[in-house]
Amino acid sequence: PSFVFAQQMIIKPMWGEKELVYGKYYQSGKDSIMVDRLRMYLSSVRFMDNNKVVDVSEKKFYLISDEDPASFILKLKRSNDLPFHSVRFGIGVDSLTSVSGAFGGDLDPVNGMYWTWQSGYINFKLEGSASECGSDDHRFEFHIGGYQYPCNSYMETEVIAKDNGDIVVHFPVDQLLHGQDLKHDFRIMSPNDKALNFAKKIKAVLH
Repeated sequence: PSFVFAQQMIIKPMWGEKELVYGKYYQSGKDSIMVDRLRMYLSSVRFMDNNKVVDVSEKKFYLISDEDPASFILKLKRSNDLPFHSVRFGIGVDSLTSVSGAFGGDLDPVNGMYWTWQSGYINFKLEGSASECGSDDHRFEFHIGGYQYPCNSYMETEVIAKDNGDIVVHFPVDQLLHGQDLKHDFRIMSPNDKALNFAKKIKAVLH
């Protein structure tokens, strides 16, 4: 098919009611938290109508990065203009792609989102500082990935499209960190149970 129909999907990282500002400290209870790195893969965007796929985006993988503000606006190309009520997409890189080794473009290891062939891609990165953080330099690092059972952290989610204009996906980072014990659990750097639970939380807060 020829992909000639354009559709934008905007990812909005939030803190409370406002868009997240990188490098800004936010009060959270007794803690003061700052985020200065946010990266993730979104993949396999499908346009849904009553639980049926009506179209699929031409490009499969999108790297979203704090270093490139434009990357938060996904310029999706569609093969038709059929109406849709929601979009379904993956958070991360699926296991089949991971097991195939490293690729180019958004999946190029030069982007710093690839561990090794054995561990695969880093689906999601969140880094920053917190006054209550238990690390020596008060830094927290969450690098979430893993494609092998039982620690496959690739998640799929679905977001309702308000109308057929731009699709807006809100990502409340404050809710993601809510309940995270930064005093003791401030670092995830490999596929494990904690990474899997963190991935489930990412899926739960996106809307």
